[in-house]
Amino acid sequence: MIKVLVYGMTDNYGGVESFIKNYYRYMDKSQVQFDFLTNTHQPIAFEAELEAMGAKIYKTCRRMPNPWRYHQEINQFFAQHGSQYDVFWMNAINLVNLDYLKLAKRYGIKRRIIHSHNSQNMADPVRGRIHQWHKEQVARYATDFWACSKEAVTFFYPPAIQGQARVINNAIDLAPVAFDPQLRHVKRQNLGIDEDTYLIGNVGRLHFQKNQSFLIQLAQYLKQNEQVKFRLYLIGLGPDQEALTQQIQNLGLEHHVIMAGSQTDIAAWLSAMDCFVMPSVFEGLPVAALEAQANGLPFLYAKDGIPPEVEIVREPYVKGLCLDDDLAIWADQLKTMLNLKRNDSAEIRNQFGKAGFDVQAAAKELQAEFCKEGGKNHGE
Repeated sequence: MIKVLVYGMTDNYGGVESFIKNYYRYMDKSQVQFDFLTNTHQPIAFEAELEAMGAKIYKTCRRMPNPWRYHQEINQFFAQHGSQYDVFWMNAINLVNLDYLKLAKRYGIKRRIIHSHNSQNMADPVRGRIHQWHKEQVARYATDFWACSKEAVTFFYPPAIQGQARVINNAIDLAPVAFDPQLRHVKRQNLGIDEDTYLIGNVGRLHFQKNQSFLIQLAQYLKQNEQVKFRLYLIGLGPDQEALTQQIQNLGLEHHVIMAGSQTDIAAWLSAMDCFVMPSVFEGLPVAALEAQANGLPFLYAKDGIPPEVEIVREPYVKGLCLDDDLAIWADQLKTMLNLKRNDSAEIRNQFGKAGFDVQAAAKELQAEFCKEGGKNHGE
């Protein structure tokens, strides 16, 4: 059995967390065992399910505000447990912190994978400069270089090692997010939305990267210029929540734009929607966008911020526009997509399978990657 120590799970039910959980769900646990190292003492996303699959979860503190305790805890962990693992798999959105990779190397984990899940700097300029410095250093500590898209390869790795990088698809589990008419009816009834009202949705962290402010501007344009009944639901939490709430109030959109907070019944929310819109300034490869397409939703996105690999289904169910296009262009495209019937479920599965984004097949390939010779740290 290959033992893999995974870093990257947090207490947020986000795209990276779903990606890791989805892959592990379909791996043979007699061949590969995942354990998790986290930087929070809070319950992490999908913790009960991961433990039910046999995973151990080790919790340490964040680097700030107590760097001394942080270094003590992670050094102690690797000293006690590092020799137990064949592979260290670090999932990250930047290279600001290489401590875990350094310790994995120091304590003898032979195969050390760094996995890029982003395509641009989403931190402050100082952290951005640290990322650039560590970009030149990462090959000293990692043995394998993975990414969710070609853009994510460029963001994380210098030209000298980009040719070694491997793109791992953000494959998803199609069944849990499939369209369900009963879930649609119940969710819309609970929200007080009649069948004459279109539900436009977005799922993502409330952060400038996700650009929910653009969606609020689009909602204002629809309210002022279009004869269409709609509600826009923003699902997620994040640092921009207060600013976005204020923007909604300033524009008098309280009835039209609703901040829904964190939600776990994503299948019900997607089923209740009529179109999914994602105007992100930049992305690696967003899992939320794939789940929306798997549900059969028309998907409208910013093609200058999101890699083209996000297009799994075909037109007219997916369309990319530029963020500097007029709001009128976005509104016209959105109205066209709102009138589409749900995409066919058999066609969805066929297209996800052809693209390599059905996790049931992709998980077997990743399992084989973990099990290949050369990464073993101890006898079976």
